[in-house]
Amino acid sequence: MTDQTHAAQAAQVAQSPAEEANPKTLTASVLLAAPHWDPAAFAADFEGDWGVKVEGVPSNPGEPLAFRAMGSIIVVGMNPCEIPDRMAEAHAKNNPDWEGATEAALAHRAHLVVAAIAETAGILENARNLVRAVASLTLSPGVLAVDAATMLFTPEGYRNGAALLVDPEAVPVMNLVAFGTWRRSEEGATCGYTAGLAAFGLPECEVLECAQGSETVRGFLANVARWQLAHVDAGEVIRGGDELKGGIRAELKPGAAFPEYETLQFTF
Repeated sequence: MTDQTHAAQAAQVAQSPAEEANPKTLTASVLLAAPHWDPAAFAADFEGDWGVKVEGVPSNPGEPLAFRAMGSIIVVGMNPCEIPDRMAEAHAKNNPDWEGATEAALAHRAHLVVAAIAETAGILENARNLVRAVASLTLSPGVLAVDAATMLFTPEGYRNGAALLVDPEAVPVMNLVAFGTWRRSEEGATCGYTAGLAAFGLPECEVLECAQGSETVRGFLANVARWQLAHVDAGEVIRGGDELKGGIRAELKPGAAFPEYETLQFTF
């Protein structure tokens, strides 16, 4: 995400934290050029990617597919329409590294809704399972983009991020959380925020008035988000009042990018 000059602008391009998040049910969308997908082909791709057989594949692609995998129930259903409220276009603005993001959002005519519902899986493993399912869906013909973590991904970019799941302990943070930076003025210091941690029942994180650049701020936030997700099941997350290495203190305060919510804020 690019630097912006006002907190209000930062809040506009990021989705506000969910008020009643259920961290054991996570969703994402896959944008399609046309209202068609092949559940059997997806089942083959999923088994090829992750070694898990998909049971109960419907013969009618208009019917939802629901199957168990690695402690989660994965549900995939097609909506023969665009994502409502032009949300895909809004999320396209959150990926400035993809020049074609808005074009993909405007071009989609249908979308797959993907849900991962934890059955015996923990919160993090359920998130991994969502990423696994969506990554396999990117191989389907006609896929234009993935809408996840308040951002539009290229199919290849999302799948590349999921590739680290060959390590069962990996945290695919870049597939689950978006990171933005902004400035209060043209000459001001760098501020940054996360968008996506709220889906896990965690406060979003912010860095305020950092003298270092956007890359440093994003890298710091990515490390914090990775820690939070890695420890969410055990409850050993960073909380307000905690002190990190280097004397960096976390404080829970009303947000700058999200003024209606409390965020975990860091200053360094």
